[in-house]
Amino acid sequence: MSSEQKEQNNETINKEQNNDMNNDNFKEGGKKLKSKFNLLEQGRLMIIGNEEESSKNIIIIGPKGSGKSTIFSFLTSDNSNTYYDNGTSGINYGFMRSKDKNKVINIFEIGSGIENLFLIKTLLNNDNIESTIVLLILDFEDPGAQLTNLQNFIFELKLILTNNIDKNILEENTKNKLALLKSNKNVGDVQPLPVETYVIGNKYELLGNKDINESQLTWLCKTMRYFCFINALNLIYYSSFYPKKDLKKILKDTILEMCFSGRRLKYTQKNSIEPLYINYYNDNLDDIGQPKISATVTSDLNQRWIETYKGTFKNYKTAEKKNREIDLDENLYQIYKETKIDNELMNFNDFKDKNKDNINKFNNAKTKVEINKYKVKKK
Repeated sequence: MSSEQKEQNNETINKEQNNDMNNDNFKEGGKKLKSKFNLLEQGRLMIIGNEEESSKNIIIIGPKGSGKSTIFSFLTSDNSNTYYDNGTSGINYGFMRSKDKNKVINIFEIGSGIENLFLIKTLLNNDNIESTIVLLILDFEDPGAQLTNLQNFIFELKLILTNNIDKNILEENTKNKLALLKSNKNVGDVQPLPVETYVIGNKYELLGNKDINESQLTWLCKTMRYFCFINALNLIYYSSFYPKKDLKKILKDTILEMCFSGRRLKYTQKNSIEPLYINYYNDNLDDIGQPKISATVTSDLNQRWIETYKGTFKNYKTAEKKNREIDLDENLYQIYKETKIDNELMNFNDFKDKNKDNINKFNNAKTKVEINKYKVKKK
């Protein structure tokens, strides 16, 4: 074999080896990429260039129309896209970066309301529950319904966690939450929701437009504080438009401190006529006080607070948005109820009978016009 043939054979062998290596690298790269996206689907990391950076996760939940998307957009700015869609609602995904761009917060918004809360199972798991913060968004557009919404979401969340997260992990998370209350004399009254949760009282500016007096506002705040405290939930009032204080900055600083620094914001505000900001371990039952309903009515403290809340808002028009829809339905019913439709049909039939000749003349004339138009077109 000549030297030229040997060189050609060597080149061919080298090319084949390089192709095999490239194919192997491509396959391996594909596996790594798929692995990254599997982790992203689990809400465990964000992909930054070629580096995998462990991160915190924020999951935003709440009733329909509570302002979840507004807060999601505020936190993610332009860094968002549809992560999952099941038709009319689903999960939106976005993120926040640290200034040095080495750390990321994954932010998920579960659309719609409590009927879609089951989707949290796709985001929350044994591996990431300790690095996840839930934002439960309630709003002041309907203050009379806030307690019901809070209780419903707490109940459903506890049920989902119990059925989907390892029991030992839940017990450890519960223990860690109670550890922050070790010097609190009311620690025995607390049964923590075993995931870090902030209850966000959204649209605080609307309270100024509602027919709510200072007494109602006080009992609203006290009741929310009580149920947040006994479930170890942090409570923040929020508004995009509140003129007296930058509540947007306070919320963002809270999340940045928790996720990037591992610290909680050293800020507390318990005055009921101002926007609240209370970490659960900074509250206690003495500060909150007693409900209006006395122990002679019932010894169940939870029920006494529920009855106090109901009594405070019994004359308030609860669920205004729903009531507006009900009012609209009622108006439509008055316009289109069956008896009226029947009367209109009878009147129309009477009209047709009385004007039968004129209607026939009109139809004949209309037919002639159409025939003439056709003849003109045909010509």
